[in-house]
Amino acid sequence: MSHFSTIKTELRDRQALLGALRDLGHSPTEGSLQVRGYRGQTLEAQLAVLQPNGADIGFRLNPDTGSYELVTDLDLWN
Repeated sequence: MSHFSTIKTELRDRQALLGALRDLGHSPTEGSLQVRGYRGQTLEAQLAVLQPNGADIGFRLNPDTGSYELVTDLDLWN
């Protein structure tokens, strides 16, 4: 059973999203990434904020809407 949650957003501008994450003090990673969650579970995303506790925050592009969805394990999110 997956512990990942997906939160729909209206975020469509990749550069604006990257800039906002950097403004918040994060160093986002780009590419085809595996976002880590509970007990080593992973989920693919195009942007990620890697966290030391192993529970990353990812953003996955939804091709149907053109917006980025936030994906993370909400129980472990910092």
